[in-house]
Amino acid sequence: MGFFNRKKKEKPKKIPGEDEVACPNCGTLIHKDARMCYACGTMTK
Repeated sequence: MGFFNRKKKEKPKKIPGEDEVACPNCGTLIHKDARMCYACGTMTK
């Protein structure tokens, strides 16, 4: 098995908790009180 034949490890899907919501733009889980998404910068409120 060579370097280029390795499969990428997939991250397990995280289930949103009570304090998390998905960013409306990119889908990253952010705190429900966040004013903006830390991943894409979209304002949430």
